[in-house]
Amino acid sequence: MVKPTNFDTILDDLTLKRFDVVISAVTVTPERAKKVAFIPYFNAGESLLVPKGNPLHITSIADLCGLAVAVQTNTVELSDLQAQNAKCPSGKKIDIRTFDSQDDVVLQLVDGHVVATYQDSPVTDYYLQQHPGAFQVGGTVVNAAPEGIVVRKGDTSMYNAIKAAFDSLVQDGTYDRLLQKWNLMDNKCDTACLNSAGSSS
Repeated sequence: MVKPTNFDTILDDLTLKRFDVVISAVTVTPERAKKVAFIPYFNAGESLLVPKGNPLHITSIADLCGLAVAVQTNTVELSDLQAQNAKCPSGKKIDIRTFDSQDDVVLQLVDGHVVATYQDSPVTDYYLQQHPGAFQVGGTVVNAAPEGIVVRKGDTSMYNAIKAAFDSLVQDGTYDRLLQKWNLMDNKCDTACLNSAGSSS
């Protein structure tokens, strides 16, 4: 059974056994890896989505000082924006607007309430396809990092089952075929990525 939930509490809800596995583009970070176990499967960066033509010439989050940007709650991108805000001049802080769903984040840009959104690069690419001719990437993809399927620490049987299933998809070529189908070969998880999260213990 698939259970949609807020990303803001998704790892806490996993720990509280409200579900057994999380598959939601969760970036592998040292802080998260202390609380949960990851099976890395994808390598993604972060990118800005801006209006077509990029009228404000936004190429990095440093360009957002004094401007409004939308971002999903409890994401790596939110943490990056908060860190950048500390570097912005007094009186020119980023107006960071957070939302529980990525659709709501992008809707802020569609409606002109913000000048940019910040999210994982494949998510940016998805919305570029959903709104042809309306948006573009602001600058380049940055901070590439593994994303992983998440299980509870200590749930060794679940971890081993998912890891074995994923490994079989890699070995029989299904993994590459899926990435090719969705034009995501640039996001393939290499050896370093695959070994980035340790074990479930």
